[in-house]
Amino acid sequence: MSFDIAAYLERIDLADRPPVTLTGLRTLLAAQLSCIAFENLETMLGDLPDMSAAGIWNKLVAGGRGGTALQLNSLLGSALADLGFRARPIMGRIGSEMPTAKSHLAWIVFVEGRNWLVDAGLGDHGPFTPIMESSRPQASSGAMFRVIAEARDENTLQRKAGESWTNLYSYRRSSIKQVGDEGAKASWSPDIRSSYSRDLIVSLHRPNGRLSIVNSFAKTEADMGMRVLEFSTAEAFARTIRGTFMLNY
Repeated sequence: MSFDIAAYLERIDLADRPPVTLTGLRTLLAAQLSCIAFENLETMLGDLPDMSAAGIWNKLVAGGRGGTALQLNSLLGSALADLGFRARPIMGRIGSEMPTAKSHLAWIVFVEGRNWLVDAGLGDHGPFTPIMESSRPQASSGAMFRVIAEARDENTLQRKAGESWTNLYSYRRSSIKQVGDEGAKASWSPDIRSSYSRDLIVSLHRPNGRLSIVNSFAKTEADMGMRVLEFSTAEAFARTIRGTFMLNY
């Protein structure tokens, strides 16, 4: 299917096409993170994520729902290509997953003379802005991030936690021909599937903070501080999913 950039921009509340600049890249990423939530309700209900272009479009854009990391970043990649950005996909190995299990998709975008890691699928752990491929700490989403070189052709995205750095995922720069097929197969291999289906997770970035749900608890992180509440009824959960997170369930 062809990518309808006008419908996509309407979905993420952008009136105009972002320019092919670092500012435009930041605008694009922030808009998608603010309007399309990370969520795994589909997988919690036992359904395999549809990684076809039509399936992703029908769910995230036409259907008004959120998606998994692979779905969110696949959609972002289509937008990057349509807008004219020089972007290449990378597959990442999250946390303590097996060394051969690469289940996370993100993008390296070359703009204004530098490589930037762009990721719309990390939920409330991820940055709100592109992160330069550099070991220099960079502020985003009220946290510090950096990309360090672990070995030849392998980098790791890290987030600072207290005085130490936590690995979010490692990735290689090797090319990927079939992102959807490779990623979906890895994500649902027996050694990884439990990490996707164990906890219900919903997350939406905002310019001034993050909104998230983990199982029966909702959390807001904004300029005024953090607030956590527990859902007491299914109706309260439904109102939050449909209202706060703007998910068409």
